[in-house]
Amino acid sequence: MLFFNCSEKKEKPIPKFNFEDKNQILETVKNHFDKDISLVFIGNFNDNNSLSVVACAEKMDSINWGIKFYHLIQTNSQIDCEYETDILIGSLKESMIDKIKIADKPYELMYYNSMNFFMGTGGGEIYSYIIDFNDKQLFYAHFVNDVDYPSSLFISENTKDLKLRNFIISNFKRDYPNLKIVDKEIKLD
Repeated sequence: MLFFNCSEKKEKPIPKFNFEDKNQILETVKNHFDKDISLVFIGNFNDNNSLSVVACAEKMDSINWGIKFYHLIQTNSQIDCEYETDILIGSLKESMIDKIKIADKPYELMYYNSMNFFMGTGGGEIYSYIIDFNDKQLFYAHFVNDVDYPSSLFISENTKDLKLRNFIISNFKRDYPNLKIVDKEIKLD
């Protein structure tokens, strides 16, 4: 009879992030952090001026389906999650996700826009998020274009920074010049 001690189990060492090779980081994160990760971004996401990784995944739990963002750093041979969002409404397909730089912030932010993923023929919704991993904050906007609510945009109350608000508004005004900013989020049935 053979017995094995779990503490003696040898795990493969986690490869060190190669910030010159996005594919290597994606495979490392998928294999050693979360198999659902499908996108990674390399950047300066905090004010300590060091490179780190933002990983994105589509997630589903017993109640929610959507997307999740993780801010990952590698220390020694570990991958540590500095911050993660809740599951957010959206999909990684047919959306726009990129790093952005806002004046007065010495680091990069992540920007997500669902584009037309939630748009239907009679109207629809677009979700937009800006994630500040340094301050661990999520700012969001919810655009509704419906017969009862033509071109209406709600911006989360915590989006007090005028540069962030203007970034969000100008992105939506390009496609919807008659955009109306609303104070209360509109929920379509």
